[in-house]
Amino acid sequence: APHYRTLSQPALVEPAGALRVVPAAGMKLADWNKLLHDLGLRVIDGPNDAGAYAVVPVGSAASSASALRRLRADRDIRLAEPVDNTP
Repeated sequence: APHYRTLSQPALVEPAGALRVVPAAGMKLADWNKLLHDLGLRVIDGPNDAGAYAVVPVGSAASSASALRRLRADRDIRLAEPVDNTP
């Protein structure tokens, strides 16, 4: 798959284990990057119209369930939810 996406292409289909995350508007980019790094997550899509990013665990060391708990506990995260790929 290419490492880029044009604006005319539809949004990516999030893989299993993906999380949808909305950081607070005032969250600094450095803090967002540190949080993602500390949790072993990487952004695969976003932001969408609601400001949500799709993130996935990097490697086998990271777990979606533990990352979700930690994201929900962070004061700078407005929303964190698992992505449900069921039709």
